[in-house]
Amino acid sequence: MLPAERASRFELRKRVSADSARRAHATTVLHASRSFGGTEPSGADLPSVQPTRSAHLSLGVDSDGEAGRIFIALSDEGEAFMPMQETLFATRFGQLRDRLGINWLIIHERPMPART
Repeated sequence: MLPAERASRFELRKRVSADSARRAHATTVLHASRSFGGTEPSGADLPSVQPTRSAHLSLGVDSDGEAGRIFIALSDEGEAFMPMQETLFATRFGQLRDRLGINWLIIHERPMPART
C-alpha cells in the first residue's frame, strides 16, 4: 500500500469516528454542575469511555454527625465498602457506592495540631 493510500484510509477512519462522536453527543449531557452548600461539583458524560470504578467523589463535612447522616442517606439502596469509622486522618471516614453507581468518600477530617 502506498503512503497516500494509507493516509486517505486514515482520514476516512478519522471522519467516520468524528461523525459517530457527534451522533453520540447528541443524546448525552456533556457537562453539568450543581451547587451543594457552597460547593459546586461538576461532571461530564463521555460516551466513548468505559465506566470506571476507581473514580470517587470526596465530600468533606464539618461534623461527625453530618458525616454519618450523609453516609446513611447515600448508602441507602447502595453498597458500603468501608463503614463510617474513625481513622488516623479523620474522626469519621467511609466509602460507598450509591444507588446510582457513584462512588463516594465521606470524611470529617481530624483537626491538625497547631504548629509551634
